[in-house]
Amino acid sequence: MWQITIASILLAGMPPSPGGWPYTLSPQSTGMLLDDVWPATFFGPERIPEMRRKIDTLPWARELYEQMLAEAELILALEPHQPIEPVGWRHDFYSRVSGEHLLWEEGSDWSFLDPLLGGRENGPKQHAAWVLLTHEMTHRRMRSLALLYALSGDERYAEWVAEGLRRARLMFAAGDELRYPARQDALYFQPLYDAVVFTQLAYAYQLTRDSAAYSAADHEAIRTEIFEAGMPSQLTFLDAMGVHNMTAYVSTAVAVSGQVFGRDDWVRRGLTESRTSLLQQLTVGVPDDDGLWYEGTMFYHYYSACPLITQFELDRTLDGPNHGDPRVQTRLAAMLEAPYRLADQAGRLPTIGDLGSPRHMKLALYRHLYEYAAGQLDYERFAPILASLYSAEVPRASLTALAYGPDTLPAAAHPQGHDQLTGPGLAIFRGADDRYLLFRGGPNPAGHDHPDRLGLDLRAFGQLLAVDPGTAGYALAAIHPYYRSTFSHNTLFVDETNQKGNLQQAEYRADLTANPPWAASTLRDAYEGVTMTRTVWFDEPRIVVLDELASDDEHRYGWILHGNGPLTLQMPAAEGPELPPLGLLERYLTGAQRGWSSGPLQASWDVDGVTLHLRTGADGPFEATWGRTPHNPMALDRQTLVLRAVGTTRRYWSVLEPVRGGGAPSATAGRLTPTGVEVHIGGAWRGYEPSPSL
Repeated sequence: MWQITIASILLAGMPPSPGGWPYTLSPQSTGMLLDDVWPATFFGPERIPEMRRKIDTLPWARELYEQMLAEAELILALEPHQPIEPVGWRHDFYSRVSGEHLLWEEGSDWSFLDPLLGGRENGPKQHAAWVLLTHEMTHRRMRSLALLYALSGDERYAEWVAEGLRRARLMFAAGDELRYPARQDALYFQPLYDAVVFTQLAYAYQLTRDSAAYSAADHEAIRTEIFEAGMPSQLTFLDAMGVHNMTAYVSTAVAVSGQVFGRDDWVRRGLTESRTSLLQQLTVGVPDDDGLWYEGTMFYHYYSACPLITQFELDRTLDGPNHGDPRVQTRLAAMLEAPYRLADQAGRLPTIGDLGSPRHMKLALYRHLYEYAAGQLDYERFAPILASLYSAEVPRASLTALAYGPDTLPAAAHPQGHDQLTGPGLAIFRGADDRYLLFRGGPNPAGHDHPDRLGLDLRAFGQLLAVDPGTAGYALAAIHPYYRSTFSHNTLFVDETNQKGNLQQAEYRADLTANPPWAASTLRDAYEGVTMTRTVWFDEPRIVVLDELASDDEHRYGWILHGNGPLTLQMPAAEGPELPPLGLLERYLTGAQRGWSSGPLQASWDVDGVTLHLRTGADGPFEATWGRTPHNPMALDRQTLVLRAVGTTRRYWSVLEPVRGGGAPSATAGRLTPTGVEVHIGGAWRGYEPSPSL
């Protein structure tokens, strides 16, 4: 009776949220504006005056409000559905066949659509994950209707919210069998998920608690049976953890719940006390002015920013000590600017670290955060970025735009030119024809990062040519070790093993004003006793790469590149010894072919009218292996080339050149010099020498 689908929304004349507003880890899973985005920004009654002002004075805001009112009628026809049963892990909601995130569909609790392959799947763990997503959807709708109640005074919205809170109370009172003792007695699988529930419910209640929809018994039960019963596990979690994406959410839940229920001790615990305070999150969690979240992943960077914004604004509302601290202000703004600095010219993001698919990760998915940044932090700095995220396909439509965004937008500013984040050692090169290269050269200190230093991410002509795959959900146990390995990235390895985690001795340097601009890094602790140096020159239309590996002992030095599209390869055949299998990579490599090369190798990958040409060689014979490896989603694949050379000291040179329409590369040959590389271009040799600082 409560079912509603995207089809029924369309039949009712209401489109899914403009631009495909995602509410799961898949941007393909979209719904109404009132369904909101995930991960969301959290706010409450303090933003109502601003929302009213916009609705009364700005045509775009009035249109959004009218859309919200129309969508609310569809939601009011439903129940605030919260199945009372164990809640599962978000990462189980992936196709076991394709690796794509399944689509959440209302009412479809045992049959889940794979949008990549079109089939439907089911399983108890996937069902339990669907239960989680269903609760979260209901809680977001409760907050949305609560905002509408505060804006309109329509008691129907408050009644729906009040009924949702009664059902939430039943969930919390259902018994210990629904809790997870190994995870601080979490009701929603883990304290992180509980924190989102508490935050959404607290704001939904705060926005509606003056309504006659609540009885005195309701008020008491909500306070005692949901929040006072649930906060101890949140506090226990904070006591056990330091700065982390999870504690960003838990600290937010504790502080917001404290503000709503008049518990100053909770407010202090969430905002100002201990190692998980807002100040600690934005100085330890954002360790330098480059602004990148310390866990080393694009997804968790944005994921952590959402609750930190809530903490910052709550501290401002309560006139706390943090929001005026220059360290907090600087790092929060830098945190929101960092992804823009990393994006390609189309606003697509590199999938560094855990989670995210290269086809989907883009700035526009997080436009609600730039609404906040442009409206509240720095209009001149962020409004041009925000403007670049909107188009005919992605119009300006979000709750955050009403609550925080600026009234008007300037001309758009798309990512252009070269840049670098020196703290994490990231060099970004951008050129003509949407040529883009990301080079990773810095340390690897955190658990969601990958052992992929010296890695490359290459795009041109609008195509993803040789990029990192990111990862799918953690529950895909068979493929996850590969995604998190050195072997899924375009980098170097030794003796068929992963680079070490917690890498500290990474000497990154770059000169983006040189002609040509370059970046380099030397790793001294990726492998015991081995020094690895990669230098890249962005010499449009070419990218020239020099790799130097050295040790006192003999090793097998590996080089790997994953290209999209069919691979063709030519090399002068040679004889060589049989080398060991390629370690973890061997498990995921299909259709493998091998051979020894006596000289330079030529390869090309063709993808949708763009050809990536490669010329590469070494300072002696080397083995080449090529075949298919999984992409992300894993039903897609890449064509992978691996080179291995044996010795104590070995060097590789490479020239990568994307061209359109199957054209020939400008570089016709290459060779090593005693200290650098020479490339044959236009009938002459051009030299590339590493900086003397190397």
